[in-house]
Amino acid sequence: MASRAASVATLLLAISLLLPLRLLSHALRPRFSHPSAAALLTVAALVSAICAAPDPGALPGVATSADADADALRSEIEALRLKVAQLESLLEALNSKSTILEEDNKLIEAMERDIQLLMDGPESTKDSKTKSYSAGNIKSMEDEVQQLQQEVSKINKNSDTIESLAHDTERRVETLSSEVKKIEDIIAEQWIQIRQFEQAFVLTKMMASKVHERSRPSEMVYKWPGKETILKYAADMNLNDIFLRGASYARSCFSHTYKESSSFLQEINRYYHEVPAITPYLMLLVLF
Repeated sequence: MASRAASVATLLLAISLLLPLRLLSHALRPRFSHPSAAALLTVAALVSAICAAPDPGALPGVATSADADADALRSEIEALRLKVAQLESLLEALNSKSTILEEDNKLIEAMERDIQLLMDGPESTKDSKTKSYSAGNIKSMEDEVQQLQQEVSKINKNSDTIESLAHDTERRVETLSSEVKKIEDIIAEQWIQIRQFEQAFVLTKMMASKVHERSRPSEMVYKWPGKETILKYAADMNLNDIFLRGASYARSCFSHTYKESSSFLQEINRYYHEVPAITPYLMLLVLF
């Protein structure tokens, strides 16, 4: 149980470290805004559903170590929820920055078109009668064009790097989503085991009460029809005969009790082999 809780904590820590990269990739790639938002809402809904699960410590018969592991898991998931809230605010900021980046890209494209027009038509500009630029101005504009081209090449390189990083992050997030699904399956399996323990405890308790009731000496041992008549003529009967009959009846009572106890032990052994985790409850039953 402790190793399983440690693995769960490691997976949750990996989610908290890698999820910001997912958000950054979708901020720089607005065309995937709808799927990324759906994935983020799915993770948030999953964390909320796990945190909203009832406390297993309130059910009878649950082990103390399971309660401690469940409390640690809930605290880790609560911290993850806070991290998700912070990442949502960061996503909004990145979306606003992506809008600004799109506007800058549009401005750069417009400048490239203007530069291309200037580079294609320098001769026509020189031959024009209404020439408005001197040779010095043209030289400075050419230098500015070269600088702008260098900036554009740098931006393109950065865009390629960011896009590859976004693809890598997307693959990692998909892997983490599968791990989260595995964690959900483990939690569901633990709940099923808890319900099985509870049902086994209730069944064992009912069996113990039935066996206890069956093992009680019946009132017919002390009261039977014709008791007064027999006592009336007891003085005329042989005491040895009475003793032997009483011993025989007591023997039959003990034999009946022994058979009931044997059947009870057989049922306990059967449930022990079917549900190995019921052993602590059986020990408590023997003590009582």
